[in-house]
Amino acid sequence: MGEAAYEETKLPYTQVQARSDSSEAQSSPHPADPIVQLEQLQDQLSKVESEISTVKQELKAQSIPPRQARDALAQLEAQLDRLQCKGIDSVSTAGLPATAEETARTFRKELTRKAQRLQSYLDDLFEAITAMSTK
Repeated sequence: MGEAAYEETKLPYTQVQARSDSSEAQSSPHPADPIVQLEQLQDQLSKVESEISTVKQELKAQSIPPRQARDALAQLEAQLDRLQCKGIDSVSTAGLPATAEETARTFRKELTRKAQRLQSYLDDLFEAITAMSTK
């Protein structure tokens, strides 16, 4: 089975920058909320990634048949799609101080890239399973 050009990344946005202006702190929502949401989504993406790896290993070891692997990966693909559409894309950065907003936007972009890399990896796995099934 061909390896996809995929690299696991742990994003470096686990700490929110402190607000320097106390008036911003009083007039806008707590900046950690979007970051916390994104960190939770990052954890969920990592879980999906781990489950994909487990299915791939089971398939490679022939512990599961290709059809079962394809079905399991299709469910993980659906989870990935939900994480992207109803999770990552829906995190709002409106009303945050400029530095926190930029941090949250950058974090969200990185999560989107990671989700896209996982999707590409899944596509490669589906192709490999199809090739196995036609032999």
